[in-house]
Amino acid sequence: MMFKPYPWHEPLWQQLLARIRGGTLPHALLFTGGNGIGKRDFAIQLGQLLLCETYQADPAAHTIPCGHCQACALNKAATHPDFKMVEPESAGKIISVDQIRELAAYLGLKSHYGLGQVAIIHPAEKMNKFAANSLLKTLEEPTADSLIILVTSQPSALLPTIRSRCQQVVFQQPAEDDALPWLRENWLRDNAARRDDADIRAMLHLANGGPLEALSYLHNNSRTLVEALLKSFINLTLGHADPVTVAKAWAETDVGSLSKWLILWTCYMIRLKYDAQQPDIYSVGEHSLKKLATAVDLVALFRFLDKLTETRRLLDSQANTQLLLEDLLISWLQLSSNRSKQ
Repeated sequence: MMFKPYPWHEPLWQQLLARIRGGTLPHALLFTGGNGIGKRDFAIQLGQLLLCETYQADPAAHTIPCGHCQACALNKAATHPDFKMVEPESAGKIISVDQIRELAAYLGLKSHYGLGQVAIIHPAEKMNKFAANSLLKTLEEPTADSLIILVTSQPSALLPTIRSRCQQVVFQQPAEDDALPWLRENWLRDNAARRDDADIRAMLHLANGGPLEALSYLHNNSRTLVEALLKSFINLTLGHADPVTVAKAWAETDVGSLSKWLILWTCYMIRLKYDAQQPDIYSVGEHSLKKLATAVDLVALFRFLDKLTETRRLLDSQANTQLLLEDLLISWLQLSSNRSKQ
């Protein structure tokens, strides 16, 4: 598939174009920023541009891959021999040391078409420590005409030595005025069902401003799921449900999104402790959260946020998901001992 820069990426795209034309692009880039804003797509298009024969023949006349040359045709088919994606082999898996060693061997070969080689590692934080240490050797001794792009939403999870050997490119969350028109257009184009603007805006807020993630939420009807999860969280807090039962149900959902939503709810309650007039965050469950925030101690909320951060990290490992969620919910009940008596 060929990509064009998303509207909110255009300034950053122009900056990197200028670096390419000026010959100042480094051998390793680290793309960082929030989820759902298109960092991976940006990296793929940048790689496709560097390998595009039409662009290389006349860089001044082109700003995106042409989509028609042999190189672009190979990239569309995901068969270009000078373009390599390194990702977990399946959801929930790590990027292994064998994958990174294979990448090093690949970069040790000559470019098939003489335009260099591009490798993308995504999400880079999924490398285990052995894979990360193996990558260091490649970053320390880069091959000529190669570009490695690491893509991550968690740069702090990478080794400092890896971060220091890459030039970081920070992707900012798009302004709502840029994200909403794109989200409306793509939702209405791809789906016969129509949703009102408030629902589209709600999913953008639920995705913490990430348009691609918000579009996924719309397609998956995530509003229904998040309402059910929030209801079970409130029931647990009020003593109307037990942590084992709730954890079992949660473990069967998308725990990656669940952990993000729990962090969102907790941060919202913390902000309410400082300013009770906080605007609604996504038009789902604010009334319940506002009531809950008045009954839970601020210190408890901050401690739970710390626990959430640690649990989210462990959920990315091979740990038992249900046991992690049980521990998290029991901690919440202990911290929120002064519960609402609605």
